[in-house]
Amino acid sequence: MILSKIIDLIFPQTCINCRCNIAHSKNSLCNICENAIDFLNDNYCTTCGTSLQNNIKVCTKCSLGKSYITNLESVFAYNQYSKNIILNFKFFDDLYHIKTYAKWMYTKGHYLFPETDIIVPIPLHKRKLLYRKYNQAALLANSISKLCKLPVELFALKRIYHTTPLYNLSINMRRQTIKKSFKINNINAIQGKKILLVDDVVTTGITIQTCAKKLIESGAKEVKALTLSRTLRT
Repeated sequence: MILSKIIDLIFPQTCINCRCNIAHSKNSLCNICENAIDFLNDNYCTTCGTSLQNNIKVCTKCSLGKSYITNLESVFAYNQYSKNIILNFKFFDDLYHIKTYAKWMYTKGHYLFPETDIIVPIPLHKRKLLYRKYNQAALLANSISKLCKLPVELFALKRIYHTTPLYNLSINMRRQTIKKSFKINNINAIQGKKILLVDDVVTTGITIQTCAKKLIESGAKEVKALTLSRTLRT
């Protein structure tokens, strides 16, 4: 007890979102951030993130198209209150809390694992991987794998085109850019398999749907997805 207090004084725990000093917290969040972040409990469209009633998986608008994902679960909404978690993790080498994020995702997606054969992270292009030094989706996938005891296929998918940041592009431009960016890298690993795609954040859903489409068209039996966060539509 005394040793723990001394350690806390020397190395105070900080909130993973706002970085303020906090007392011991099982979620690694300060009270303000924990109350502000929208931890998702409602039902949302697996394609666009629109809030839905009952157990419907796809909204009316998206049902007119085709979704290649049977389930998409995310831990929290990506917005002004939570964005620092993703930005710190993705761009500022905040790797200390990977186990916390993986536990959140494991808890949120617990029902997905019994009907899953392999976990596949969304890949980075080699140029971006060299610059960033790590693929955050792969780190999450490996950590989740240790909890659910499922194998990870790190190289099932390959990103073959290096794209510029997409956040300033329209939906149509994003779709055109992304649809040619991925290919199946190991077809034997995915054929006939029920696959769980893992990523840090879903914004438009185009990337994860494109990867799911590639997997299904190459022989995967089913594709589900689990992410740390996602943008919601109203």
